[in-house]
Amino acid sequence: VRRAALGKIEALDVTIEPSGASASTTAITGQVQSFGQSVDRRSRTVPVVISVPEAFSGEDTGVFANDFVRVTLPAAAEGSLFAAPLGTVRAESYLWILDTANRMVRVGVQPVQTTQDAVIFTADRNLIGERIVLTALTEEAEGIEVEVWGTETRRETLQ
Repeated sequence: VRRAALGKIEALDVTIEPSGASASTTAITGQVQSFGQSVDRRSRTVPVVISVPEAFSGEDTGVFANDFVRVTLPAAAEGSLFAAPLGTVRAESYLWILDTANRMVRVGVQPVQTTQDAVIFTADRNLIGERIVLTALTEEAEGIEVEVWGTETRRETLQ
């Protein structure tokens, strides 16, 4: 729910689609009215109230009471969000990328969330298309040239 000027709440439009277990095939739209105040510790969910005026309007919407649906909520963030494997972000404040000469460049990041196998973060610069250093190295410093695995120019034959 977005807050508009003068403290009024501006409705957030959402798309509601039938889940794989539903008998329906029709997608409809609704508006988020409110979000719960806290996350349930056991289920790790937050209640969301969505108003769907045309759900039971008498027209054949394909909506059924107590049906399972998939709701798509638009999300906005200040800047882009990125994800990388755990261990990529160092000291919860930076990561390393490689420039065109395979030299290390330090980029500041701000972790937003950690999942079981990744960290989601914002960065001080756009990382789309950048090569991120995934492996912790014994020596890490700005400008150090590294060899990227799999890009060696020499070929070795196993005997």
